[in-house]
Amino acid sequence: MAPSIQKEDRKYLRAIGLNYSGGDIFAARYMKKTMNKFRHLLPEGYEWEFKTKVVLEEKEEEKVSSMLLLCVLFLEIFFVCAILFNSIRTPLWIVLTIPFSFIGVMLPFSLWGFTFDQGGYVSFIFLGGLVVNATIYVVTQYFEERKRGRGLYMSLMKSVWIKSFTIFVTLISTIIGLLPFVLGSRKIPFWYSFSIGTIGGLLFSMVVIFFLLPIIICPKTK
Repeated sequence: MAPSIQKEDRKYLRAIGLNYSGGDIFAARYMKKTMNKFRHLLPEGYEWEFKTKVVLEEKEEEKVSSMLLLCVLFLEIFFVCAILFNSIRTPLWIVLTIPFSFIGVMLPFSLWGFTFDQGGYVSFIFLGGLVVNATIYVVTQYFEERKRGRGLYMSLMKSVWIKSFTIFVTLISTIIGLLPFVLGSRKIPFWYSFSIGTIGGLLFSMVVIFFLLPIIICPKTK
């Protein structure tokens, strides 16, 4: 609450502030709904309105820290995969699938207007680990098929087919586990946005793993 009453346009103003744990859109909806509910209780001559105050510096710091975390994620995955496969080229295949999977994270927020907050940023990191894990399955099986003397295209098709059931069950079970946070009556802002982003990313990652990954590998392999 402001320490003093101010006067503006022949009106006396008193500012009341509060902290809301969640996204700006949810906060605006809640405040407008509550204020409209109690508006008839105001004395004659009194009125109130809702104004958001966004601290831009904090928003920019959150974006910068989130981008740094994603860069660290990419570097860690690249170095771990380079050690695992003893190669520089193979980790590039795996790392390239991650940004394409991130498209699926942003689609629900952009198409249906869900609030993107800290949970959405965490879903990037969580999704990156799941996509890399699934991609390593396919790439490892691909090299096994190549060692057995099979051709490039046959090795790709067989590796995707062999690992498709394991990857599909893993992704679907993860989606089912996150559905209560989306469909439940009590929607906690962090878990809600985290679940929305992860589910969208996992659904889109199936296209990336089963179709885009073989396309990435094909031109790079002789």
